[in-house]
Amino acid sequence: MTQQEFEQRTGFITTPELYTEIEAEYMASELDKDKFCKVWIKQGGIEEMSNRMRGQILTLRRELAEERRKREAEREHADKELTAALTEANAYAKELTRIFNLEKDDKAMRAMLNKLIAEYK
Repeated sequence: MTQQEFEQRTGFITTPELYTEIEAEYMASELDKDKFCKVWIKQGGIEEMSNRMRGQILTLRRELAEERRKREAEREHADKELTAALTEANAYAKELTRIFNLEKDDKAMRAMLNKLIAEYK
């Protein structure tokens, strides 16, 4: 019996992983497809599999929340590193301005500063 046949007979949509277990039960039985599905429903198969699916959903939600926390921490770390790099670039730019006595609106200086900042990004 395929997963689709099982779902049509029981009205229960399952996951491929859980269906593998159901299929193993079916193969171990001597019942035909229709009888197996009726017995499976009668013996609480839908409730049992629904509870297991809820458990899987809760586990996935916890994993997703943890992954979001990790990504947020990584983003904060990257933001701090970028801020530090930009601060360093600005200090370097100020030092270049002082050394070469260039005005802030000098085109060559601005181009050099933009290049330095782009390298840090």
